[in-house]
Amino acid sequence: MGQTFELINLTQREKISFYSLGGYKAREIAGNEICAMLVTWYLLRNQGDQIQFVGDQDPASSRLVDSIENWPDRTEEVLSEMTDAGLLGVSLAGDGSTCFMNRWNTHLGSVPMIDLTAPLGQVVTNRGESEPQD
Repeated sequence: MGQTFELINLTQREKISFYSLGGYKAREIAGNEICAMLVTWYLLRNQGDQIQFVGDQDPASSRLVDSIENWPDRTEEVLSEMTDAGLLGVSLAGDGSTCFMNRWNTHLGSVPMIDLTAPLGQVVTNRGESEPQD
């Protein structure tokens, strides 16, 4: 079994956990768009704080794990902030549990994507249209 992680804020003595979001290993956190958005949002909202990932199998951080057990988990609060900011949508699953979805994807249709095979100075949009760049 792989190493699991929590994001901890040493400055504010709080943590973000990923267990309820379907991923708590490195690849799961990075590959799950809700987890990745949560990390990004938390880092942006807490600039200047000492924030790091703590793994359950990392000897260097094992002494921290015991002390953070009682730190408040702010995961739900941060997800609520993201929902209020319009980044996440919330729905209830059939079992009554809360599900989050990335609302930002609804806006991606108008974001230009760069096609690296296009001639230099051209941006190809999601619709395949080519636009010259200044």
